[in-house]
Amino acid sequence: MKSKIMLIIAAVSLIGAAATMNFLPDEVPINYNLVGEVGGRGSKFWLFLFPLIAVIAAIIWSIYSKARQKKLSVADEKTAARMNANGKVLFVILLTYEVFVLVGQIVMTIHLISMGEENGGAMPAELSSVLCCMLGVLYVIIGNIIPKARIGAILAVRTPWSMKNERAWQYSNRFGGAALFTAGILIIAESLIFRGMTVLYITVGILAAVILAAVIYSYHAYKKSIA
Repeated sequence: MKSKIMLIIAAVSLIGAAATMNFLPDEVPINYNLVGEVGGRGSKFWLFLFPLIAVIAAIIWSIYSKARQKKLSVADEKTAARMNANGKVLFVILLTYEVFVLVGQIVMTIHLISMGEENGGAMPAELSSVLCCMLGVLYVIIGNIIPKARIGAILAVRTPWSMKNERAWQYSNRFGGAALFTAGILIIAESLIFRGMTVLYITVGILAAVILAAVIYSYHAYKKSIA
């Protein structure tokens, strides 16, 4: 059932991209430089990158799910519980990511259609704010999920120190989840206050700080776990 849900979202993304091709100019902006100006243009078919990402997420879950089922058949009760917990965490994160990509596709499609043939201007200030706000919501959701991951989970705070023992893992991922949740709130707030490339700069700064803090804390968590 979970695999079907992810495949349905990927299919909707693919059909949506195909359905909008006739409404887009042949060439559209594919990237922006540091001052928000169009850095390059390319074929409108780059929009299919969104459904491709969704399909990859669905494939990752399908492969993981099948491999997990084989391991569960020979796993003991404790290992099975850990695998099931990590499976739920991975599914929710991949599903959330798929939804995020789909919404991003919709926002970008509307933006490109509204630009029409005159697509040589700078990135609209509102677009960067909308995209960063969406990113903030994504991190708020993931921040709530990461602390539930058991040791060895694929998507979690995995450092040489957090993997040392169960307590270090729990400390690290509780902190990592709280930090990512806080980052999401801050990103949402700053995307509502600022506009243009300023929003992107602040977002990158917040994420860099969170990653650095999580890595440093994982070392502290390991020392705390063996104290």
